[in-house]
Amino acid sequence: KFLSCKKFPNCNGALTAEGKPLPKGGEPIGVHPKTGEPIYVKNGRFGPYVQLGENGKNEKKPKMASIPKTLDPSSITIEAAATLLSLPRIVGVHPKTGKEVTSSIGRFGPYIVHDGDFRSLKAPDDVYTIALPRALEILSQEKKARGFRKKKTP
Repeated sequence: KFLSCKKFPNCNGALTAEGKPLPKGGEPIGVHPKTGEPIYVKNGRFGPYVQLGENGKNEKKPKMASIPKTLDPSSITIEAAATLLSLPRIVGVHPKTGKEVTSSIGRFGPYIVHDGDFRSLKAPDDVYTIALPRALEILSQEKKARGFRKKKTP
């Protein structure tokens, strides 16, 4: 969460909910240890995020990842940014289908996906460390109902 004026993102007075200034996003915080590309901490309309690479330097869009509310954007490290940018992570290949099983963090929290089948991850499972056997175990479980009820007919 952060505070800003109505002209966001062109506002000079944006602050985190704790009152700390948000990074401007002009200077990189460092370079990615594997790719050597610059990493930026920026502010978007959905909150702070990290970006790998420059805008408009390549034909493809730079990789971006939201910064979780548990991390302070003004004190994010290169290691933490590289970890966020590592998603989606390939967990492994499903032995029956030969298709990839991946883990990531989405709008509704951490999840794994295989061939369009999405499953939420609950603690202690973690998107960065979950192993293929555990992911296959979660995928083999019956999907839980979402809580939608059929409308009663009058």
